[in-house]
Amino acid sequence: MSKVLAALTTIGLKSATGSVTQADLDAAFARDVIDAVPSDALGLLADMQAISDTLVGKTQEEASALLGDWTTPFERFTTATVAVCS
Repeated sequence: MSKVLAALTTIGLKSATGSVTQADLDAAFARDVIDAVPSDALGLLADMQAISDTLVGKTQEEASALLGDWTTPFERFTTATVAVCS
């Protein structure tokens, strides 16, 4: 989960500059990475994937408008990651 969290953090940071790419999503949601996520966190990951998908190809201004929707699922996934990894 920490690997996914790092990739999601990258997506969040890149959205601030409008530079999220499909490759960023591919890194965060690769099958081998998803397979390592505990089953009880897969719903949280699905939420992250849905909102992250909307950031690809957006300008800085467009992505900024979406970050409010991205923040809550990211916080939930971060909390779950801390719980699993501690």
